[in-house]
Amino acid sequence: MSMSYAEFLEYINSRYTESNVDQQNANAAPHGELLHAVLGLTGEVGELTDLIKKSVFYGRPWDGDKLLSELGDVIHYYMRVAHLLGYSLPTIMDNNKQKLEARDAKNPTHYVTPVSDDELLAKINKMI
Repeated sequence: MSMSYAEFLEYINSRYTESNVDQQNANAAPHGELLHAVLGLTGEVGELTDLIKKSVFYGRPWDGDKLLSELGDVIHYYMRVAHLLGYSLPTIMDNNKQKLEARDAKNPTHYVTPVSDDELLAKINKMI
């Protein structure tokens, strides 16, 4: 059964009880809860990136279950950061759409990849 955005946010926030938040913040800066969430987000993005890197560059099998699991961890911390900063997902999405449309107006080819995968890899290899 699928969860709505509101249900998932409530679930995420329910995991952060006052006692475990207090313990996490005991040795942290005044914004310890936010710092914990941001560091968790960067760590999970790193784990997701590492799975993709190992598949692309080291020939490891593509593991959709692990990728899905890491994406879940990324969205967990992402939603926690957004909540702590006072932003909802719809607000973030609207803001990002406006930013991208403004960028596209200035540079309409920003997201166009005019080369094949082989050409792109050749360019990357020249950079290394």
